[in-house]
Amino acid sequence: LSAMFRCTAELGRSDNLEEFSRRLLNDLILITGADWFILRLMLPGGQQLLAVASSERGPRLEPQPLRPPPQHAPSIERQAALSGADLQFGPSQGLLPDDPIHRFKPDSVGLVHPFFFGETLIGTLAIGRSHGESPFTLEQTEVIHTFGEFLAIQVVNTRLQDERLQLRLVSRELEIARDIPRAL
Repeated sequence: LSAMFRCTAELGRSDNLEEFSRRLLNDLILITGADWFILRLMLPGGQQLLAVASSERGPRLEPQPLRPPPQHAPSIERQAALSGADLQFGPSQGLLPDDPIHRFKPDSVGLVHPFFFGETLIGTLAIGRSHGESPFTLEQTEVIHTFGEFLAIQVVNTRLQDERLQLRLVSRELEIARDIPRAL
C-alpha cells in the first residue's frame, strides 16, 4: 500500500505514466521476489498491445497485435489478453521460441496478468523470475492482481485527463477562431 500511495503522489506531480508505471512495478518485483516485468497497454482502437515499460531497457519489444496474421502463433501476452485470464509460463508451460517473452527472458517462470477497467482491457502485465521451477504463490499472485487493478485505474485517469486537456485546447482554439471575424 505504501508503494501505491507514494507512486500516486508522484503521479500527481507529473503526468508521465511510463515513469510512474516503472517505479510502481519495480516495487512490485521487490515485493513478489520477481526479477523482471513487461507492461503493455492497449492502444486506442483496441487492436494492439504496446510495450510501455519494462524492468530492463534491453531489446526492443514490438507491439503485439491482438489478431496476429495466420502464419504467426499468438504470444502468451496476446493469449492472456484475449482470454481475460492469467497465464503461467515456465519449464512445464514452455513458450514458443518466437514469443517476445522468450526472446526477452528465456528460461523464465512467471505469469501474464491481463488487467481491465470494468469490461475494457487496459493492458497486460508479464512478471517473472529469470530462473526457477514455480511461478508465484497465491499471495504473490493476489498482490500482482492488486497492482494490476491499481494500474488500470491510473491509466484510465491519465487518459481522461489527457482527453479533458485536449477538449480545453480545442475549445480555446474555437474561441479564438470566433473572435477573429469580430476583430476584423
